[in-house]
Formats: sequence, C-alpha cells, structure tokens
Amino acid sequence: MINQEFARRFFPNRDPIGQVFAIGRKWVAPQFQITGVVNDTKYRSLREVPPPIYYVADFGSLEESDTFILHVRARGDPRAR
Repeated sequence: MINQEFARRFFPNRDPIGQVFAIGRKWVAPQFQITGVVNDTKYRSLREVPPPIYYVADFGSLEESDTFILHVRARGDPRAR
C-alpha cells in the first residue's frame, strides 16, 4: 500500500493500483505491487509536507506477529472482491 503523496509523485494522472515498483539506488526488478492507497499522515509536525510512503505487509516471525496493528477504514465491505 502507498500513501496519496507516493501516488501523486510517482504515478501522476494514472491509477496506481496494480502498478509495480522497486526501492534502492540501483536498478532492480520491481519488487512490490501496489494494492491500495491510504491518506497522507503527518508524523512529526502538523506543518510538515507528507513524504511519499509505502507500507509492506512483512510481519516477521510468529512470535512478533502482535507488534503491528493497521487500522483500515473502507467504503463498503472490504472482503468483497
């Protein structure tokens, strides 16, 4: 998932859902597919310009699976396809 600023900056004038991207300074094959866009969030200051952010569902080991919580608000049934 990506935030709105990521979508505006890297996928202007097109739907980012389904697009792929990679991270790093050197070219590599795309590693991530965008599955959703979330609102921009301010982390340090109410005056900051939100940076482009991506979120990865990598929960680590089962012992640490309760260390991440993602609250999602959806229009309609989020389980619908």
